[in-house]
Amino acid sequence: MTNVVYHLNMKRLFLIVFLFSSLNLLFSQGFQKGFIALKSKNYQIAEITFRSCEKKHAAAAAFGLASLYLTNDYYNKDSSFRYVLLAENKWNLFDEKNREKARVYGFDSSAIQQLKLKVSSLFYADCSSSILASDFQKFMDNHPWSSYCLTALVKRDSLLFENVKIAKTSKVVSDFILAYPKSYLIPSAIDLFDDLQYSEATVSGRISDYVLFIETYPNNKNRKNAEDQIYKLSIQDKSFSSYLNFIKNYPQNTNHELAWKGLYANYTKDCKLEYFKEFQREFPDFPFQELIQKDLDIYSEIYFPFFENNLFGFMDSEGIVQIPAEYDEVLNFQDGIAVVVKNGKSGLINKKNELILGFEFDQIEEFYNDLAIVSISDSLGVINRLGTLVFPLIYNDILFLNNRLIAANNEKGYSIFNLNGERKIELNFKEIKPLKEDYFIVQIGDSIGLLNSNLGFVIPAIYEDITLIKDSIFSYQLDEKKGLITHSGRILTLPVYNEFSSFDEHSQIIIARYGSKMDYLNLDGSKFIASTFEYFPKALKIAHFYNGNAIFYKNGKFGIINSKGKILLKPTFTALGKVSNAVPVTKNGIWGFMDITGKIILDYNFISINEFYDLGFIVEFDGLLGLLGNDLKPVLSVNHQSIKRIGENYLVAKKDGKYGVYSVAGEQVVPFNFDLIQLHDSDCLALTNENGIAYYFLSTGIYILKQ
Repeated sequence: MTNVVYHLNMKRLFLIVFLFSSLNLLFSQGFQKGFIALKSKNYQIAEITFRSCEKKHAAAAAFGLASLYLTNDYYNKDSSFRYVLLAENKWNLFDEKNREKARVYGFDSSAIQQLKLKVSSLFYADCSSSILASDFQKFMDNHPWSSYCLTALVKRDSLLFENVKIAKTSKVVSDFILAYPKSYLIPSAIDLFDDLQYSEATVSGRISDYVLFIETYPNNKNRKNAEDQIYKLSIQDKSFSSYLNFIKNYPQNTNHELAWKGLYANYTKDCKLEYFKEFQREFPDFPFQELIQKDLDIYSEIYFPFFENNLFGFMDSEGIVQIPAEYDEVLNFQDGIAVVVKNGKSGLINKKNELILGFEFDQIEEFYNDLAIVSISDSLGVINRLGTLVFPLIYNDILFLNNRLIAANNEKGYSIFNLNGERKIELNFKEIKPLKEDYFIVQIGDSIGLLNSNLGFVIPAIYEDITLIKDSIFSYQLDEKKGLITHSGRILTLPVYNEFSSFDEHSQIIIARYGSKMDYLNLDGSKFIASTFEYFPKALKIAHFYNGNAIFYKNGKFGIINSKGKILLKPTFTALGKVSNAVPVTKNGIWGFMDITGKIILDYNFISINEFYDLGFIVEFDGLLGLLGNDLKPVLSVNHQSIKRIGENYLVAKKDGKYGVYSVAGEQVVPFNFDLIQLHDSDCLALTNENGIAYYFLSTGIYILKQ
């Protein structure tokens, strides 16, 4: 009997353990089922599942519900916030075995923190445009972990401080300082407090009152402030007469010399030579004539970078060092200002080697329209020539659209501003691309349109792609097919083509491919030739007409047609180049030239032939390059490793590992002694070798070397 009872008890115990294990397995599968349902957008099942395991797996269930309440169907950010905090709170109770299972569905402590930040960002978005400081304070109180707290703090203090400034009493400022002693605005508040106390003592703010203040309280610590106020009030309109009147009326004022120097410095602060000259003409009585003459001499001189001991400096046109080699990198001077780099940081100097801007930025780009893009880490902003930020360092990308507009990208996309930082259009763009100064290709979502310089849509954002063809003609794309459209949105051709060539200036036509065929089109979309031709690789580049003739392709062979579509040479050639003064032709893999009648005019001697601008042909033999003129006469012999055009009238070539320069007529103007040759400006080349950098003026043949 005892054994029977024992066995019955053991069976009951086994059944209890089995049921408990099964129940545990059911709960374990519950949150997994919830995550699967959530991912599959089966939100009702997900909610039921997560609710069913709130007690057993509180962290996973809370996380799932927090995620659920961010979906469109269940959106409730308050509930999401409550549950993500619960998930964080219950995470330590979530055992390692279930954590391992949950990771498969993207749930772990990191995911909780990410979701927590995301939910907080939604709360910030709701209050971001508020004009109530209490809203930002509430956000900081409830979301102290959010990266937006700093922004919220700034906005809160800014709003509070704006009210303080509106009140304009030292008592209110004092209350602000006591209430918010850690505010970033405390220095400003202290300054305001001092200013208000001072202004309360000189309440009318008239020059006569400041004069009386100095006379009455000569030992007052604000005497200098009063003198400064007289100066500021006297020149507040910044006119020449106000500066000169101050100098005449207040000779004892400590700002007397400052008025002269301030006038001069203000007038010439961005270091442009033209302003120094204008100032000298306008103010012949300027008491610091030696200063202006020295500056005129300095800013009239052209400075050239030189390289010494792995550092850069600047020399003048005589090769005399004016700024010693102390910088890691330099850019050329632009109207008296240059970007320089030291210890990996960029700053600005003038021609006196004075720092206009310290080494604050990781990079400063060249100035455009007196503005330059700057960066620290991955954040970009814009400075003026004085180094002052006119666009804050908060952007991922910045583009100069034209001389009036700037596009700046943040997490919301590209916004368009004027040069003063005022936003000019409410839309945000995914991408923006300037075309000259008149049009901007913009992308909204997956659709592309065209803005004009007044920021109005001339082509609506309904296309997959828009590309400039010529002047006011664009290609557009719909359903992966292309057509032509004008800058005003008028459709010239239906979207039936695969791709277009660039516009050919010589023949004034476009080649359009559709499948294995191609058409010749005029800019208005009409057919230049009624006939349709077979497409072949590189056709969009080499099938253009020249003097009314072009190559064509049929049944695997090439021939020549005229602009009426008439066959001049039957398609019997295995390969032809673009028609010009001569036609490149191949035989057994070797290239020569023929005329449009098929007559060989230069024998098969080359491995390859490529048209070279309007100067002739680059030819290759045995791995070396030469240049033939349009008349097929040698301009450069076939013994060069590379040949590139530089400027309009010169060629940079490489021979035996060194670079030299020819004129386009083939005359050598710089010997092959250099490791690098670059265009310094339109008339000057920068020549680099082991001895440093030299400069060569193309028009005069003069070399500049460091003395």
